[in-house]
Amino acid sequence: MKNWQNSFIGGFNISIKEDSTKRYLVLNVEEKSNIISYQVEMIKRNHYLGINEMEERIINNNVKFYYLLAKKISLRQYIEEVQPDVENSIKLMDDIASTLLESKKYLLYDSSFLLHEEYIYINPDTREVSLIYVPLKLECDVNDNFRILLKKVLGCFEKIPLDIKNYNAECFFNINEFHKKINEMKYCVIKEKTNKNEKSKPFKLETAITIASATDSNSDSNEGIEEKADDKDVYEALFGKAEEEKKQSINGNKKQISIFIIVQAMLALVLGIASPWLNSLGDTTGVYGGVSLIILAFDLLLLKRLFKGNGG
Repeated sequence: MKNWQNSFIGGFNISIKEDSTKRYLVLNVEEKSNIISYQVEMIKRNHYLGINEMEERIINNNVKFYYLLAKKISLRQYIEEVQPDVENSIKLMDDIASTLLESKKYLLYDSSFLLHEEYIYINPDTREVSLIYVPLKLECDVNDNFRILLKKVLGCFEKIPLDIKNYNAECFFNINEFHKKINEMKYCVIKEKTNKNEKSKPFKLETAITIASATDSNSDSNEGIEEKADDKDVYEALFGKAEEEKKQSINGNKKQISIFIIVQAMLALVLGIASPWLNSLGDTTGVYGGVSLIILAFDLLLLKRLFKGNGG
């Protein structure tokens, strides 16, 4: 196995090693007793967490974690070689933030991730981000580390969205708030139409959805006209009518049920008033049984009448 790189970060000896078939990041941990075993198992069983696969190897009480890299490249190398634009760079940072926030649900410590551009890995084909997690309780300010990383990644761009730029400069920077701001930008209303001759486009994190309009029957051209539609308009177009119909149906049902209850109350009142006369007829069981059948038949007809419009 060849040792291509060796460095010392965060108190750990880290190296990149490669054998005939696989490439690993190897992290040495001197004290086995400090390792949090359940976190090791959690990462092994949940490969979808955005964390690099890891394998634990113990030699003379010295633990080495082997993180499988395959063809992934470091964030630093990705930025230098691929040169992503500001939009994709912010997406990468948001993916990292999402992994940090989600890790708490799996009883992992957000402070135990190596937030360094050399030890954050990206699949260049899928742009999937993978983080290195150290199953130890590390004492560090994860928000501060994330902000430092954010400055390094976005530092080469002149045009950064003002919301991100201003928030990154705040004293009380928080990863969760950063993630919320990115989501607000994703779903903000974009009403500007694209112009073929415009030199700069408005910053957006998601490609605007286009809706092709029908061609004019009197037009000589067969090309459709596409209009930009923001998420809100598309949502209303797809779901707005259905929600309105649902609300109307619920309101109609409430009104019909109210009428039915009122009628039942009136029937009960009439039955109470007529009870002395009904008792005087003799066979109360037969009399009240007959009255019950009449009321039941009346209720069925009433329900059929009330809910006829709703397909009931």
